Amino acid sequence: MQSHRPVQGTAKPTSYQVIVDENGMNSDEVQSLMLALCFHHQIVDSPISIPEPVYQADEWAKRGKNIWKAYTY
Repeated sequence: MQSHRPVQGTAKPTSYQVIVDENGMNSDEVQSLMLALCFHHQIVDSPISIPEPVYQADEWAKRGKNIWKAYTY
C-alpha cells in the first residue's frame, strides 16, 4: 500500500500481513485502518509511509538501545 507521496525520489510501498485476526476484519477494513493510522503523526500533517504506532515503536526502540549502550559500556 502506498500511503504517502515521496518528497524526493521514488516511494517504496509498504507490505502488510495479518498474522492473527481477532476482530474478523476483511482486507478493505484493514487497509482503511492502516491508511488512517498513517495520518496520525504528531509533527507533520501529511501521511507518513508506515502507521504511526509502528513508527513510534521503532523510535522508542532506538532510544532504549542508545540509553542501554550509554549505561552498559
